[in-house]
Amino acid sequence: MEAEKAKKQWTIQELVGWTTGFFERKGLVKPRLSSELLLAEALKLDRTLLYTRWNAPVETAPLEVFRAYIQRYVEGEPIEYILGYRWFMTYRLEVNRDVLIPRVETEELIEWVAGRENGRSRRFLDLCTGSGAIGIALARAIPEATIVASDISEMALDVAQRNARTHQVYERITFCRSDFLDGLDNLIGPIEVVVCNPPYVGENDRHKVNPATLSHEPWLALFGGPDGLDFYRKTVENAPRLQGKRVYFEFGFDQKERLETLFSSVGTVAFKKDMYGQWRFLSIDIHS
Repeated sequence: MEAEKAKKQWTIQELVGWTTGFFERKGLVKPRLSSELLLAEALKLDRTLLYTRWNAPVETAPLEVFRAYIQRYVEGEPIEYILGYRWFMTYRLEVNRDVLIPRVETEELIEWVAGRENGRSRRFLDLCTGSGAIGIALARAIPEATIVASDISEMALDVAQRNARTHQVYERITFCRSDFLDGLDNLIGPIEVVVCNPPYVGENDRHKVNPATLSHEPWLALFGGPDGLDFYRKTVENAPRLQGKRVYFEFGFDQKERLETLFSSVGTVAFKKDMYGQWRFLSIDIHS
């Protein structure tokens, strides 16, 4: 915020107006929404309550917090990390730099899985759980479901467990630290369905990744080897451990043909497009 205005007594309306214009000049997306979200967080208010206090002055302490938020945002930090949360479907999930920010495409994956599996399969593995978004959403969508949620990152598992407690599904999810399926030998047997949003960005395509994503989100959850397919190859190599199970994956927009070739040798493959018409999801019924 401009130094010469630092001592001004700002109202909520004035702060939203000034910040919206500032974000517009910086070329940031959704400048009005972003300014309202950041100010609401600084004031510890629900965003909708800003309008009920539109002409109220903002005290010094939250104003300083808001200024710090503005600085972080214009420097490229994702707004979800500044706020400390991300809405996923209807669930507010804690997120920080230890976990990938859940994307809207993954909401579509959950809808596909829940629509196909509700009432039939009730034992799920949420592989690479990260923030716990997939496991928590499945637990809420399918009340009878029991879920194993695993991740290689202990810090990610801490976030996922807090989210599960918040959304009252912690007792139905078993959290485990594992590298792929290693460490899950005592749990994998009863599993019927595996759901995973793996790291699928190719390291050779690093230059195509949003700079904010590269600078702030965990690379371990982003990159799947030179061509992005390492995790899928590992699944094929471990097909004997997954016999008789159905595996769901999210994948990159240009990977369909290679994945179809890769998985056709171990199971029956089905694909689904996302809302933008891009091939984005697949299921494999692993041969028994």
